[in-house]
Amino acid sequence: MAEKRQVLKVRRTKSEWILAATLTRMQVEFDVQVPAGPYFLDFHIQPGKLAVEVDGGYDTDQERRAKDERKDRFLHYQGWLVMRFTNDEVESDTARVVREIITTRDAIIQARNERFRKDRK
Repeated sequence: MAEKRQVLKVRRTKSEWILAATLTRMQVEFDVQVPAGPYFLDFHIQPGKLAVEVDGGYDTDQERRAKDERKDRFLHYQGWLVMRFTNDEVESDTARVVREIITTRDAIIQARNERFRKDRK
């Protein structure tokens, strides 16, 4: 599994490289090609279970979409929140994509903190 992860890290798409560079500049903690059951996440945004998937034009075909839906169902069942963006979205509007990721990450952190405060009472 570690070998496959390493291959996937090296074979990232242009969009994945752009997103990774921008997240790094924005000091967002993340890891790439993280194993989750039988799948690999394009990006794991930390902290928490936020998965970001970057889909190419090939994901518009029905077979690919069905695989993505199975992956999303599995991840949701495991407690992950999945965000999907197309290559075109990442390349043409990187700032918006990153804002959405950061906003979602911050909402997850805030919800977790509120649960923690309630549990302490």
